[in-house]
Amino acid sequence: MQRWIALVTVVLLLLGVGGGVLYWNHRQNRPDKVWVPLPLNPETPEDARGTIVKQLGTELRKPSVLLGVATDVQFATKLGLPSNEAAVDELGKRLFVEIGTADTAVGKIPSINIGVNGKSKEHELLGQVSIRLMKDVRRIIGAKDNSTPKF
Repeated sequence: MQRWIALVTVVLLLLGVGGGVLYWNHRQNRPDKVWVPLPLNPETPEDARGTIVKQLGTELRKPSVLLGVATDVQFATKLGLPSNEAAVDELGKRLFVEIGTADTAVGKIPSINIGVNGKSKEHELLGQVSIRLMKDVRRIIGAKDNSTPKF
């Protein structure tokens, strides 16, 4: 009888540990999305917002911009990609520029969300990429480093 109790205990322990590992793995591989909101003037017309999003998306998807971002944050190394060209391709697939809203002291205002998609386990890297992209956004729109552009 004691052998059966010991066997059942071992089996339940292995099932518990295995279930915990599976749950942890599932949480690490959930989709994640990290972006930086670029606030817009609330009076900006909807069609102008769409134009800005298209222009920024086109400029940010240029291989030279993506290569600079991938090199600065060591995207290829951290994701285990074979080269910076592969990192540029992957970053181009993950990049998004969309219209959204931003919470401010005066309430919600329209914004352009610029960021990247990935997995939960890459959250820190996605944050670094999003922040680095803002350097290029400021260069593209002609804003100073610490200023907020007014569209």
